[in-house]
Amino acid sequence: MASCAVFTLGVVLQVIPSHSLACFYVGRFVSGLGLGAATAVAPSYNAEMAPKEIRGQLGSGMQMLFALGVMISYWIDYGVAIGMSVQSAQWQIPVGLQMVPAAVLGFGLIGFPESVRWLVKKERYEEAWASLSWMRADDGMWRVGVLSVAG
Repeated sequence: MASCAVFTLGVVLQVIPSHSLACFYVGRFVSGLGLGAATAVAPSYNAEMAPKEIRGQLGSGMQMLFALGVMISYWIDYGVAIGMSVQSAQWQIPVGLQMVPAAVLGFGLIGFPESVRWLVKKERYEEAWASLSWMRADDGMWRVGVLSVAG
């Protein structure tokens, strides 16, 4: 969520009508930090929370979505370039639209728990169990019963 907020701040700095190239460059730098953090954290979180059977599929799916996002951005740029006369809105619209997926991701993460692996590393085992149960939509009690009967 923090990386989404940093990215959004960078985009806002880029599109505000400050008429300052320095403000635009600072915005590019800040949004790059946010995007870099998000592209490092999101796949790691997916890998830590996903069952091993689908972990590779999720990683491949994220890569496909990244490529799809690049394709969509090119088509938006193309549509704005041929559909509008040369003015500042011609570049502000595509740059500003970057906030939409960042906002969806940032707000979508509000209800998500911490990573199970991170919680276990911090020795917060009860929270880790609750996080794992939430993510798998299973309380895991049948496994405990099977293990106690078999053991």
